[in-house]
Amino acid sequence: MAKDTDSGQLDLWRRPDGNGGRGEITTWSVTELVQACADLLEGRFPDIWVEGEVSNLSWSAAGHGYFSLKDGSSQVNAVMFRSAARRLTMKPSDGDQVRCRGHVSIYPASGRFQLYVDVLESAGLGKMLADLERLKAKLASEGLFDEENKKPLPPFPKVIGVVTSPTGAAIRDIINVLGRRWPLRIIVSPTIVQGVEAPQQIVTALERIGRFPGVDLVICGRGGGAMEDLWAFNDEVVVRAIAACPVPVISAVGHDVDHTLSDLVADVRAPTPSAAAELAVPDRLDVAAQIAGIGQRMQAVIERGLSERRLRLNLARRRLGDPRRLLDQSRQDLDGLTNRMFSAANRIMRRRRDELAGWRKRLSAVHPLAQLNGRRRDLTAIRQRLLQAWASSVMGPRTTRLASWSGRLTSLSPLAVLDRGYALVTDVQGRPLSDWRRVTPGDRVHAKLAQGRLECMVEVSVPDAEESGTGPVEDEKHE
Repeated sequence: MAKDTDSGQLDLWRRPDGNGGRGEITTWSVTELVQACADLLEGRFPDIWVEGEVSNLSWSAAGHGYFSLKDGSSQVNAVMFRSAARRLTMKPSDGDQVRCRGHVSIYPASGRFQLYVDVLESAGLGKMLADLERLKAKLASEGLFDEENKKPLPPFPKVIGVVTSPTGAAIRDIINVLGRRWPLRIIVSPTIVQGVEAPQQIVTALERIGRFPGVDLVICGRGGGAMEDLWAFNDEVVVRAIAACPVPVISAVGHDVDHTLSDLVADVRAPTPSAAAELAVPDRLDVAAQIAGIGQRMQAVIERGLSERRLRLNLARRRLGDPRRLLDQSRQDLDGLTNRMFSAANRIMRRRRDELAGWRKRLSAVHPLAQLNGRRRDLTAIRQRLLQAWASSVMGPRTTRLASWSGRLTSLSPLAVLDRGYALVTDVQGRPLSDWRRVTPGDRVHAKLAQGRLECMVEVSVPDAEESGTGPVEDEKHE
């Protein structure tokens, strides 16, 4: 029996057989052995990169790839399943030098040690192409290759800038073609076109020609060569400089079969420098022939137009007849139209006056002052009815009751008693005096009469005869 230990090693252990303490080694099945080895490999090499040459490459109907990776002394079997193969940016073939990323395991059915590949990319020149594909995808995602960003070429340029080597065949071809087709001013912005320093020099030359006054378009490129010779035109800084150029750019790099990122970002791609010159300008002979053709068509159109107008003039003359008769008829027509116009105007004015009077009458009825006066009259009538209703339903009974209460109050009023010769006597505080004991001789009292009052001093206070048999009480000072 096998048991996995913490260190990842296989542990073989003996099972006691009950026979003198001796044990025997447990026998492994093939599946157990292969699986244990696979577990060890997958745990030791979960994610690795391997570089080698592709050989014995084949693809199954399901889309899985089977091949070997080899170097000078060894080889390893490899498999790439369809899910990983779909992400390939280049199609590998026998003899390609590639780098593979994946994990190592054992195929149980055959016990074969193999590399399971998840990522495959070219090494060497293949790596350059892979890097180129990644850069291409990056720039495309930024929209540098979109058609809506491309500028149209001017139909008749006056000044053309050329960014290329001043000693190469490309500049001679461009000058020859431009001189033959459409002579114009050519501005050369010199640069080297290959080598490690070429990209930056090309960028400088593009910026220089972009600032030159009067340049209508730019041709940027070089003659043919190996892929490595054209690689400067795949550099990211060159591609971005072409995209940023303020005037249209024609890319002319290599021959018809050569393609670079500069071709994709340029406003127009030409297969060769000579073809770029032909795209940049029209052929003067063709333009002259077109101008001659246009002149002939214009002359024919003018002559045909003149003929048509002569015919129409003759017809008009025959229809016109004597101008004086037409003038008299026109005058009569004008008089009739004038009379009808004035009649119609008078009718319209009368109708408008009637409508205006009606509107004035309606407006006067709804005028705020008229409505206010009506409301005032209504308010006056309502006030009169309200006063009458108040007088009849409220004030009448209340007035009667008030008169009755007033008579009663008058009969009970002390003032009525005063009218009969009586007086209301109060002390100095105004309190009525009804008992002789409340004053003493010498106190001052007030006597209220029906008309006016008296200020008095008590000399004697005498009780009623029924109340006491004593005589009057006098103050000693009065005796």
